[in-house]
Amino acid sequence: MKTLTWTCLNAVLALVVAMVLAGCAGPRTDLDRGEDPCAVYETAEEILAMPAGKARVEQSGPCYVYLMNKQGRGFYLGGPGAGAEVWSFLDVLKEGRAYRFPEVFREYRRVKASKALPASGETRSVGFGTKR
Repeated sequence: MKTLTWTCLNAVLALVVAMVLAGCAGPRTDLDRGEDPCAVYETAEEILAMPAGKARVEQSGPCYVYLMNKQGRGFYLGGPGAGAEVWSFLDVLKEGRAYRFPEVFREYRRVKASKALPASGETRSVGFGTKR
């Protein structure tokens, strides 16, 4: 009796593990066709290489955002090891608003680079207050 119970328990456990792994191991395709529900794009390089698609910010955390596409499949951007550039990008994203990825990150980088402070010795107005 004990052997049968352990055999059944092991079979159920193996089935659950297989289902979880199969759900997270599928190929990553276009976001609009259903993104991998376990996807995490933590670094700038991973965000730039992610599949293209539109997704809405569902939740913001201290170092990440959780997004969902129109099919209801979710993924994360950022994380503890993301770095300052990704964290400041995540601060720009607003809950409830939809964005096109990775284009919005490329645009963020372009705008950020155009507003970078000049090299030492150069002068440029950056719009932080005015002289009277």
